[in-house]
Amino acid sequence: MAPKNRIPTGPPDVAISIKSAGEPINVASDSKSLVVADGDVDDTRYRLLETIRLYARMQLEARGEAEAARSRHAAHYRMLAEEAASHLLRED
Repeated sequence: MAPKNRIPTGPPDVAISIKSAGEPINVASDSKSLVVADGDVDDTRYRLLETIRLYARMQLEARGEAEAARSRHAAHYRMLAEEAASHLLRED
């Protein structure tokens, strides 16, 4: 069984591997991917296609889970920011 965060792709030779929360995700390099890579080799950012992002948002809203998802998202990035601040503000 594939990991739940694995994105279906075409043949292995058209996929690249990235890391998300320490686990590899395959992202197809063709137009059938749900993920878009922006940037260059040194600074690549990955994002969902806009239609997929909007569909997921509508599903969360329809299930009444949108606010809880926003709260979890905000809490996660607040924790990352606080952890980063502790490294940036300490005296070495």
